[in-house]
Amino acid sequence: MKERLRTEGRQVVVHYRKPKEERSMRKRWRRHVAALVEIQEQVRDRRDRVPPNLEDSPYARAADAFLSIDLSELEVNDPPLGYGRD
Repeated sequence: MKERLRTEGRQVVVHYRKPKEERSMRKRWRRHVAALVEIQEQVRDRRDRVPPNLEDSPYARAADAFLSIDLSELEVNDPPLGYGRD
């Protein structure tokens, strides 16, 4: 069909729809918090491998700032009902 339209000189228009977010706010919250915890673990591993001569580098300072964030409160608590589509 598309090939026939091209040979006739007409343009093929394809419309993409963004998939509908069907997870609840609570499930999305948990998924995003889990992603943050995973990223924090990866940053901790990379920070531990920083050589001594780069201890004061911008990356090391940024990693230290990110690692100082306590994500345990986010893991324990869920957002209250009513925010988003619950």
